[in-house]
Amino acid sequence: MMLSYVVGHPVAHQNDIQDVDDEVHVARSESSLIPTITELQRQIEFAWTNGFDPTGASQLNHKVVGTKKWIGTTEAWSALCSLGIRCSILDFHAPSGPDGAHPAMLSAIYNYFRSPAWSPLAAPKWNDFSNYEQHDADQKIIRTSKPPLYMQHQGHSRTVIGIEVLTTEELNLLMFDSSRWLHKAIPTLRGEFISKACSPSLGSKAAAGNGLLDAQYLLKAFRLHLNSGKTKSQYQLLGISGLYHQGDSSNGPRRRNILSLLTRNTSLSIGWNDEEAEQSKLVTSTRVT
Repeated sequence: MMLSYVVGHPVAHQNDIQDVDDEVHVARSESSLIPTITELQRQIEFAWTNGFDPTGASQLNHKVVGTKKWIGTTEAWSALCSLGIRCSILDFHAPSGPDGAHPAMLSAIYNYFRSPAWSPLAAPKWNDFSNYEQHDADQKIIRTSKPPLYMQHQGHSRTVIGIEVLTTEELNLLMFDSSRWLHKAIPTLRGEFISKACSPSLGSKAAAGNGLLDAQYLLKAFRLHLNSGKTKSQYQLLGISGLYHQGDSSNGPRRRNILSLLTRNTSLSIGWNDEEAEQSKLVTSTRVT
């Protein structure tokens, strides 16, 4: 999903996406912009061959193509950085709140999506774990062009695409999760088929009446409420940065050149010099306590 963001912007569609392997350039059509699983596996092995994350490469015997091996945050780092995309990782090794809660992680996600487009993922201040500003009454939804976040915990990963602040000041993560069931109507839905009213049954049924579908029910597949006692003990967040200029008023990704797999795209991270790119071969993270 992280690469889907990079290649999915309309600006990127104006160029071919190329797969570079053994000096053979194969142009890819607009319908196949998003890399396949096999292509992502090849990108990870390409990164390992070029010195990225030697420890992780050794643990997986330098082989993932054609296998069902689980990959995690460090493999995502290697794939993205080897493409020339700057990354940052936050480690949450233990709950930061009572009853196994993770207010520090929620604050990091909240601050990330509320910050300017060019601002990277960063650890929250220790005294700012639950300082969630309420939106103005006339601005219920704030749209952002920031990249999604990769969230990893034991045995599973999710893509965080936003955050929802409830009137109770509780938070829901908005996410894509491959393990969740989606209503069969979602791929073909249009606004006129969805009820705008809040369901009194809290989304327990798909039908809202009058032939409309209940928006609250449909959104359940994209919401994650990290209640105390229902969280994992450890999480990792990975964010990508460098796609925007500081102070850019366009609120959108800068123009970029052709994205090529199995090579470093020097145009993808603003201000990232060769020395920093070389340093990115060693995975680094910020531990949040």
